[in-house]
Amino acid sequence: MAKIHKAAVPLISTNPAAATRDLGAFGKAVEKAQIVGLGEATHGSREIFQLKDRLVRYLVTKQGFRVLAFESNFAQTVAMDRFVRHGVGSAKSALMSQGFWTWQTAEIEQMHNWLRERNQASPKDKVRIVGIDMQDKTVAWMFFAAELKEAGNTHPSLSDPAWLPRMSYEKKLDQVPAIATQMVKASLPRLEKKHGPDAKNLFDRFVHVLRQSIEHGALVSAREDHYERQSALPRMEQISKDAATALSASKPLGEDARKALEILSGKQKSVETAEVRWLADSIEQEEGMADFSDALVVVAALIELKKGTPQEFRDRCMAENVRWSVAGKQKVVFWGHNSHVGVIDMPGKFVSAGHHLARQMGSAYYPLGTLFDRGGFRAVGANGQVASFEVPGAKEGSWDALFNGVEEPLFFLDFASFPQRSWLEATKPTRAIGAGYNPSMPDLYYEPLSVGKLFRGIVFINSLTPASALPPT
Repeated sequence: MAKIHKAAVPLISTNPAAATRDLGAFGKAVEKAQIVGLGEATHGSREIFQLKDRLVRYLVTKQGFRVLAFESNFAQTVAMDRFVRHGVGSAKSALMSQGFWTWQTAEIEQMHNWLRERNQASPKDKVRIVGIDMQDKTVAWMFFAAELKEAGNTHPSLSDPAWLPRMSYEKKLDQVPAIATQMVKASLPRLEKKHGPDAKNLFDRFVHVLRQSIEHGALVSAREDHYERQSALPRMEQISKDAATALSASKPLGEDARKALEILSGKQKSVETAEVRWLADSIEQEEGMADFSDALVVVAALIELKKGTPQEFRDRCMAENVRWSVAGKQKVVFWGHNSHVGVIDMPGKFVSAGHHLARQMGSAYYPLGTLFDRGGFRAVGANGQVASFEVPGAKEGSWDALFNGVEEPLFFLDFASFPQRSWLEATKPTRAIGAGYNPSMPDLYYEPLSVGKLFRGIVFINSLTPASALPPT
């Protein structure tokens, strides 16, 4: 503990406007990084948001960082970027429209207002904000449709609220990105009038993120189908034999039924998820085909789940979107939860965005974790409502409790400065509170993790209070 105390650098305040004389060690630690990940142990604590704001300001003013890559949906973050770069709307309106309640706080608003003031003072060297998440294809399409309609595009889909659901029902969602690409091409001159010369880059990326969100939705559906039809799994070998028998029988078969049986018998091996799902729906009501239909749903789910879990796919896409925001030699702050920023590699369970960035960027990626001992935060409770919660001191034997033993209320620790790095790589319970919290199960929010493998450094805050929610407009 004495060695940790010696290596820990006390910080004077979480106040974003505080002087920066205590941040020299942090600056030295990240000076060669092109991407700095700023993690958070909760999604709703005032002091964590304030300290991250303070570090963002330091990285912008002292280290030349010009992109803030936010854990928020790509399309809905455009309003945040338009405010900080061009003064369109207000910080509050941009945050209230982006959909993630986690960022709808006075602390995040304060940071956006600072970024706007900073950009006004340096109009030729602006900081921009990019959303890197991609979970909601419907919201993404609504943004796209509104932008293209405003640009004068008359494609029928833009005025038909049922178009995207219908494409989903007809198993044609994979066609949507190509249609969107053609619409962008046709509307580019007018899009450039609103979004400037980077309109093509922005909307090309939007189409790419739309494709990501459609694939993510397919994985979520595949997982649900897999769980719902698990009863078919033990019978798959017999179903395959039954399919082969049905194919060789003299009974006439429709085209869809024949294709379905060829897939299940193994006669046709190269198939796409969308085709298999279509066939499952097509044959479901045919006589004697119910079991084959269920089996096809399982086959489609297994094909899709080969891409990984929905969470793994999401983090892989987030890392890809962070890399895109680098745009050459730009320096990027990656703002997200510890679980995304940290380097987690558990194939089949969870592989984090931070893992992908560390593998691709090497030492040019610096993940910084945030740990705490006790205090308050906002989260979604068991009743589905956002509320404030309070937790006592961290449990004995956890990394959180151990760092609290340093007896500094607020400090930064660069692991490279610690002489016993291997000691930091031990696995211990580590607090991890995301968007949800159930106070009746506090142990659920500890993960067995190695901080030395997760991060290259941490900031520790001994006590937290809930972030301040922005009042409804």
